[in-house]
Amino acid sequence: MKFLIILCFLMSFSAFSNEKVTTLHWGINLSPIEYFVTASKKFKQEVEKKTQGRVKVKLTIGAYEQDERNHLNDVSTGFYDMGQETVINLQKKESVFEIWNLPFLFKNNEHVFAYTDSKYGKDALKSLDKYGVRAVEYTYSGGFLYTFGEILNSLQDFSSKIMTFEESAISFKNFLRSSLSIDVKEFGEFKGEVKQSEIISSTINEIEEGSSPGFLRNVVVNKTEHRVFSRVLFINEKFLQKLSDTDRAIVLEEARKAAIHERQLAIKETDARLDSLKAKGVKINSWSEERKKKEKELFTDYYKSYSQKHGDEIIKYINKLI
Repeated sequence: MKFLIILCFLMSFSAFSNEKVTTLHWGINLSPIEYFVTASKKFKQEVEKKTQGRVKVKLTIGAYEQDERNHLNDVSTGFYDMGQETVINLQKKESVFEIWNLPFLFKNNEHVFAYTDSKYGKDALKSLDKYGVRAVEYTYSGGFLYTFGEILNSLQDFSSKIMTFEESAISFKNFLRSSLSIDVKEFGEFKGEVKQSEIISSTINEIEEGSSPGFLRNVVVNKTEHRVFSRVLFINEKFLQKLSDTDRAIVLEEARKAAIHERQLAIKETDARLDSLKAKGVKINSWSEERKKKEKELFTDYYKSYSQKHGDEIIKYINKLI
């Protein structure tokens, strides 16, 4: 009897040890990364637990000098199994993502997510199928962008300023250059103090982290909310096909949850940072819905250009969501 028990134990151990283990490599090379760090660690924990160790998750976070502009290529070629890329960069590959570059299109966070959860938002993700990836969900990473420096009550107030913008604000920069003749410069990650003659389009954390307390007391955050920042999270299709149906479903669902978790963290953190700036004496100038609607009318040509490419059905749909 003892021999039989030992034999059964050895047979079960052998079967367990021979069970195939697949490693999913998620690369996160971007800034800011704090929301992705938290979300990715939760993803790793849940995937490994729910697949009972059949899928292991390897996280590479900020390991080399590259942001996520090449992640679609990295994931499609198998350098990573999972990654993310900005929607504004993806528009260079698939023009359907140009919808994100229309100023004042989205009114608030709920408006954004109503679109991403819609058929149109999901169809945009499917446009990446041809690159050998499965686009899972939209992340967020900071929400609406702001300008800061001094009080601005309309876009016309920008005309006497030197503007410095992140690379991705394409339509907004083009409008300022062509319509208001503004000297628009480029910048990477904002660091150090900025002269009062400059207005920076940036995320709240860059305003707070890049400025001294003395400088912050002389700053106004203008909640123009002219543009939204998002990324798309995707997984290599060949990798997914290596998994069993059960494990593939787990990975896809946990990746979707990770993206949603990341954007929840981003919104919470953005709100917290805004409250922190208020506490430090920063003035908050919130544009009204009427003001934003009026400024939106200045971008009619950009909306027409998008409609000529894709029809006006998507824009009409988004406008009716809220």
